[in-house]
Amino acid sequence: MLSAVVLPLLVVFAGFILPDFAVGKGISQPHHNICSDVVCRPGRSCEILDNGLPACQCIKHCPDHVKPVCGSNGVSYENHCLLHKDACLSEVHISIRHKGRCKKEKSHRGKHASRPVVCLQHDRDHLRKHYVSSLQSEVKAHEPYEFVVSRAFVRCDDNRDNMLNVAEMINCLKMNYTMYSEWRGNKNDLIGSLCADAMMEVGDKDSDWSLSKKEFQAFMDPAYRPPIKHCPLDDRYHNDGEEVRVGCNRCVCAGGTWICVASRCQPKSHDRKKGHLRSKSKDHITRQEWERILQELNHN
Repeated sequence: MLSAVVLPLLVVFAGFILPDFAVGKGISQPHHNICSDVVCRPGRSCEILDNGLPACQCIKHCPDHVKPVCGSNGVSYENHCLLHKDACLSEVHISIRHKGRCKKEKSHRGKHASRPVVCLQHDRDHLRKHYVSSLQSEVKAHEPYEFVVSRAFVRCDDNRDNMLNVAEMINCLKMNYTMYSEWRGNKNDLIGSLCADAMMEVGDKDSDWSLSKKEFQAFMDPAYRPPIKHCPLDDRYHNDGEEVRVGCNRCVCAGGTWICVASRCQPKSHDRKKGHLRSKSKDHITRQEWERILQELNHN
């Protein structure tokens, strides 16, 4: 009596993940049959893992049709699919703000308030994930992922010295135009170069400012997780992206280092009194003082 009750329950629960087991057919059925009962969130599709079980993974391909949308992150996407794919890869929720491309917001900041152009760690990791995803999309039945990565290294090694320098890394990323444009969005193009430089710094284990084939393969391993660094200042550690002011200058923590912009302070009110300017700003900073401040900020 007990076996008569338990068996149907096993069939019901197993049927959601592996319906072929429920009918005694084994796991040799096509992947699309195994995934038929799996519903994934937007930006994900069902794939079969090495253990034979289905799982929702970030999609590798999107349709080519152009129906632009503006994401809640201020980035324009060619269609809904690319927005959801970006959200999946970056592990950040992105909703559709409106149809059509995002309108560039006007900046109301003066020159004295300019923010340093930096590559934050999440931008660096986001770019790496996009590139890894593009490599994974090249995988075929007779070509494992490791082979695809090795081929990419050879393709990116312009001078054929079996090493990738910073310039080659930048060109390598930009070579994949669709992937790079999708990641960049409305970002300053300089950020792309800075993030390529940041990727090089993390992957370069022997500190020779170039990546060997072995280092490149290790860095592009989907299971690899880049380290997260913080910036020390005043007996505490600041998170990536945090900002501090030194006088009238803005400094941003990026990749464990303080990046600063030296700016002149705006002069105070110049009320005339007896034919003379009453006061001027005394916040002028000399080059020597600025270099000292930077050294103190980045002193470990």
